[in-house]
Amino acid sequence: MKKKNSAFVLVSAVMLSAVLGGCSDNSPTAPDATAADSTAAETVTASEQQETTAFITHDIKETNACTVDIGGDVFISGNGAAYERNVLSITQGGTYTLSGSISDGYVYVDTKENVKLILSGFSVTNSSGCALYCYNAKNLYIELMENTENKLEDGAVYSFEGKNQSSVDNEPNAALYSKSDLIIYGAGSLNVIGNYSLAIRCNDDLTFEQGTI
Repeated sequence: MKKKNSAFVLVSAVMLSAVLGGCSDNSPTAPDATAADSTAAETVTASEQQETTAFITHDIKETNACTVDIGGDVFISGNGAAYERNVLSITQGGTYTLSGSISDGYVYVDTKENVKLILSGFSVTNSSGCALYCYNAKNLYIELMENTENKLEDGAVYSFEGKNQSSVDNEPNAALYSKSDLIIYGAGSLNVIGNYSLAIRCNDDLTFEQGTI
């Protein structure tokens, strides 16, 4: 598996601290440097970066579009998605906008086409397995909708009773598990909590392009 990280990925403060821990600058401060000058420079830099940074998007050839909202009631508009026994199954290529929450269930993807999941305030917790399982797809794109918080959390113990799950192969074994290329991007945030093992595992290429992960 090749893991590719771009410059636009934002990580948690703890991870960032670990990455930058060995990169401190021990050079002496110039005599005429002031805190005010430093703050002004940082403000200008941040402002310029905000103006020039464009949010990434991916257009897929599959034209199917579906909206899913899971709350007290389940609302599905479009083709390719079905919700039964706390499992949201996606079996057709296309773009799926997901909102609401799933408790003690998961999202399951199985198709030979491209799938784009737009997370728009979407939360999945599963006490007995993974939260998102991409068993098959040409590519899986996860877009984090701007100004939204999203969450995927698995359980500490897996039952392996779901579709195409195996205790012998220990599959799936992460909160977000993909057997296909996985691309994560967007202007929102995604909190992935792995209680069983890793938070994210991909058997193919994993790419972070944008978003707060």
